[in-house]
Amino acid sequence: MQHRHACERRETGGDRWTEAEREAVARDHRDAARRHRHRGGDEDRGGFRHKTFVRRLRKCFEDHGRFAGADLTRKQALRDFFEEILLRRRLSDHHSFTLLGDLRDAPAKRFPGELTRRARALTPHLLTTDAAAGRASSARPCVVLVEADPASSRVATSAVATAGGEVAAAFSSQKAAASVPGTVLAIVDVPDRGALDAVDRLVAAGLMVVATSGAGSVALAVEAMRRGAVDFVLKPYTPEALARRLAPRFAEVGQHVANASEADRAKADFGAFVGSSPAMLALYDEIARIAPSRAPVFVTGESGAGKELCAEAIHARSGRAGKPFVALNCGAIPRELMESEVFGHVRGAFTGATEDRAGAVEAAQGGTLFLDEIGEMELSLQAKLLRVLQTGEFRRVGEAHARTADIRIVCATHRDPQVEVAAGRFRQDLFYRLHVLPIRLPPLRERGADVETLANEFLKRFASEEGRAFRRFSPAAMERMRAHDWPGNVRELQNVVRRAVVLGEGEEITPEMLPAEVAAGTQRLLLERIDEAEVEPFWMTERRVIERAVAVFGGNTARAAAALEISPSTIYRKRERWAELGT
Repeated sequence: MQHRHACERRETGGDRWTEAEREAVARDHRDAARRHRHRGGDEDRGGFRHKTFVRRLRKCFEDHGRFAGADLTRKQALRDFFEEILLRRRLSDHHSFTLLGDLRDAPAKRFPGELTRRARALTPHLLTTDAAAGRASSARPCVVLVEADPASSRVATSAVATAGGEVAAAFSSQKAAASVPGTVLAIVDVPDRGALDAVDRLVAAGLMVVATSGAGSVALAVEAMRRGAVDFVLKPYTPEALARRLAPRFAEVGQHVANASEADRAKADFGAFVGSSPAMLALYDEIARIAPSRAPVFVTGESGAGKELCAEAIHARSGRAGKPFVALNCGAIPRELMESEVFGHVRGAFTGATEDRAGAVEAAQGGTLFLDEIGEMELSLQAKLLRVLQTGEFRRVGEAHARTADIRIVCATHRDPQVEVAAGRFRQDLFYRLHVLPIRLPPLRERGADVETLANEFLKRFASEEGRAFRRFSPAAMERMRAHDWPGNVRELQNVVRRAVVLGEGEEITPEMLPAEVAAGTQRLLLERIDEAEVEPFWMTERRVIERAVAVFGGNTARAAAALEISPSTIYRKRERWAELGT
């Protein structure tokens, strides 16, 4: 038919439906209805069977609505075309909503998903079920629309689509749900103060709320923002204007989701670690790249930063994950027993050696050997470890023949290894053998918000273990913890939280329950808040101190110098210098 050819032209670049094309489509439907009446079919209020009209409407969508996913102009053309059909058929609003509801809820075998999507896009005010919300596309931000006016609903729906989102559900303000699965933002019409309850419910559900109103009341806008709305848009608005206001909000939601996904990924992939600060995310990435290699790893970091957790993470993500992971703290073993602990011994090798015993190297066969505080190892033992790295062979203490070692060595130290090499306490050749893949663990003071994350994790764990009722930290206590330097890093934080749980009472950790050294951390926070402009040259501070001392002693330079514990000639010399500089 003529209008089908016109549709094909529209798909190749046309932007609007002509009046003649719309009339052709309407004429087809009139003819179909007339033929149906001649066959004696049942009639409804519009003069034709409801099911027949739905079937014809489906055909209309298939023929003329294939461009529903195109630009806004074409979407508007489809809406105008459909509304004209409803007008020509003299359908009531109630009946039109019913038949479109049938389209929305129809089984997929009767109405394809694309057709259902078009019906949903045309009638957002019908989408009032959780099932409809669940069908929203996961690739686009999903929006709840709280709007009683159908015309405003259509404008808002267009704006959401233009900004890159999708309307997943729509309600009146009285029926606004407290939570809609999968949605991240709500557009709420606030005609009066009574509609602010919907803002409260949606903000409490964790949604970002954009309020709209045609009232033009400044007080209403302020109250909506005070209750948690992130923006307020006055009506009437165009789809383009509202889309410009929504686009930054969708970007914020996308960034938040990306950060949450990154944090969840980090937590899933590095379960032993807790934290998603930039420093830790960089560490996770470094571990992921290093783990598959067979080369030795040298971990450095302050005491308590989690060096053994790092070694375990490397082992778990390596090709040796199914083999043993053996950890040995070289600083906790007496020097005379160190060689036996590392390489093992045979019976009778020394006094007390009553049986053969495998060492850490042999126990880690095929897996990973973690040598913590390797800087505490004696130089003679370092030479034997170097041989293992060079030849893959070792001997138990008191044994004549060599054994083969298939291990990956991960070592760690809290000291600067290059300083230890320069001081002669660590073999340079061993250092270069081990320092192939270096990793530095960030101290806790460089991990920002991870302090709060770790503290809450420890609080939950220790409250459960100790059977206490603690649930949170007070804002003042958390501020002091964030300000503390944490020289002992995560281990110190763990001990501080456990001490507070054991010795404190109640549901909240307060500053009084924290150790004095943690409470003193607020001084560092105050120093950090000093602006750079407030830092002055040293000579200015020195001059101010000297002049104040001279003034206190009534201009007596000798007494001022004695109080400052400097020579009077120093004061005279500095004053002459300041005079020369003209300061």
